[in-house]
Amino acid sequence: MLLARFCLGAAAALTAAVLMPSAAPALTLAEGHLVGLGLGQNATPPGVLEDVDVLFSPGTANDPRAVVLFEGLDWTPASAGTERIAESGDPGFDGVVRLLTNGEDDSFWVALPNIVISPNFPYGVSVGSPESLLFGLTGGPDLAGFKVESVALRLDDIVEDPANPGSLLLDLSVTVTGVPEPGTAWLLATGLAALAARRHGRA
Repeated sequence: MLLARFCLGAAAALTAAVLMPSAAPALTLAEGHLVGLGLGQNATPPGVLEDVDVLFSPGTANDPRAVVLFEGLDWTPASAGTERIAESGDPGFDGVVRLLTNGEDDSFWVALPNIVISPNFPYGVSVGSPESLLFGLTGGPDLAGFKVESVALRLDDIVEDPANPGSLLLDLSVTVTGVPEPGTAWLLATGLAALAARRHGRA
């Protein structure tokens, strides 16, 4: 009986969110951490990374279908703790959202420009991770069925790599916020309502 009441209440809340999307607050849909990413750039002073691009791609960083989310970042040890947030209207945001919600296990990349200018290979050094591994997703390869409202990138730490002179070690956090798409929320609400009705009928 208590479970039935809970399911009915949850279904009612979700139904209200579907009918009034503006009342549904953004939730943290996924959060990932990358620790000890090694990047080297011998052309710049020690302890400095210049022109760093952060992107999502169906393949490698040099895949022509890659979408840059943050472009031309300059990072030094003093940059630790800084955060950048991309939202609707920002360059690259819509393209990244499509990759985050297309049902495929695309990849997150941090990349440095190629020293030798090449239109086919804009990046010389890149490190990254598949979405499913970055975010530890278990319900699917990505965030299909959700409406992404923002993507935040935080540089948690940046230190020189003692084992590789001229290289830096990065700790990064990536946080995605949003809400379920109306269709997804409606299916969940009706499923909870059906479960509640079944439990109520047995009581």
